[in-house]
Amino acid sequence: MEMIITVAIAAIVLGLGVPGFQQLIRANRTVTEVNRLVTALSLARSEAVKRNATVAMCPASGGNCSPGPNWETGWVVFTDNAPQNGSIDAGEQTLQVYERMPQGYTLRPAGLTFTDWIAFQPTGQMLGSGGTATDSFRVCDDTQAPAERRLIQVNLVGRANASKSNGVCP
Repeated sequence: MEMIITVAIAAIVLGLGVPGFQQLIRANRTVTEVNRLVTALSLARSEAVKRNATVAMCPASGGNCSPGPNWETGWVVFTDNAPQNGSIDAGEQTLQVYERMPQGYTLRPAGLTFTDWIAFQPTGQMLGSGGTATDSFRVCDDTQAPAERRLIQVNLVGRANASKSNGVCP
C-alpha cells in the first residue's frame, strides 16, 4: 500500500513538473538561437573593423547565399569586396558558415533593410540590402508563445541588442 501511495505521489509530481521543464528547454533553445545570430553579427562587425574592409552576412543554404527573408536556413559571414553586393563573389573569403536553425524556428527581418543581406563597413557602420535604416530580426518558435519571441535590433553603428518581443511571427 505504501508503495502505491509513493508511486502515485511521484506520478503527480512528475505530471506537474514535465510541462514546466519543456517550457524551460524551449526558452533555452530560443536564447541559444538568438545568441548564434548576435555572435555572427558581432563577428561580421569586428572583422570589418579589423580587416578595414566590408564584411557581410547573407541568408544561406549550404554555405551559398540564397537571397530572401528566410534566414532560418542558415547564414554565412564573408568579406564583400567590390562590387559590394551582399553575395559571395570570386576572391571573397568565407569567414564563418552557420547551419540552419532547428526545425520549427523562424528568423526573419522585421523590416526591409535585412531581407537579402547585411554588411558592416570598416568603420563598423551597418548597411543592409534595403539601405542604411535601422532594422531588426525576429526569432520565433513554432509554438508562437509570446514569451518565446525575441527581437534582435541592429542600430546604424552596427550594435546588436536582443530583447523579448510582442511582435507578430511568420
